[in-house]
Amino acid sequence: MFVGISKRLELILEVHKSGWYLSTRERLLKVHKNGEDVEYKVNSEMMDEYFSRLSSEILLEFGEDLGNLLINQGKSFILMKRAIELYQLDCNKVKNNLTKELICKYPIISRDQPWKQYMTNKQFNHNHFYKYIQKHQLYHFNYFINRDFIFNDTVSHF
Repeated sequence: MFVGISKRLELILEVHKSGWYLSTRERLLKVHKNGEDVEYKVNSEMMDEYFSRLSSEILLEFGEDLGNLLINQGKSFILMKRAIELYQLDCNKVKNNLTKELICKYPIISRDQPWKQYMTNKQFNHNHFYKYIQKHQLYHFNYFINRDFIFNDTVSHF
């Protein structure tokens, strides 16, 4: 059963992968040419467009029940992929800001790449963990995390 489904899905994917991609991408780039995260927005809209084209074809090919199952599986994959991409973008922004702060605060020692990378990662992990604690209202951990961070920070300078 799955072999037949996969062959039919491959055929649908082959039919809908060409002919529309470049023109749609150029149109979206013109719409989003100014702004932040243009590449992410364009890629997200391209994925939505492609998925909507596939969804209607999948429903026609496989019927309501199996078609909806396949579509929901595809949606969950797309949502998970976007969540990972957004997390990585957020992490990169925070790390860049931390690096800039270190360069301003410690202009001489920040030239040492391993030190700068170590300090950025240490502060990033602490900030990330702190936000997680606040989000889940685990306030009793806050004191210990801050105490350990301050202790490690003072010990590392010696």
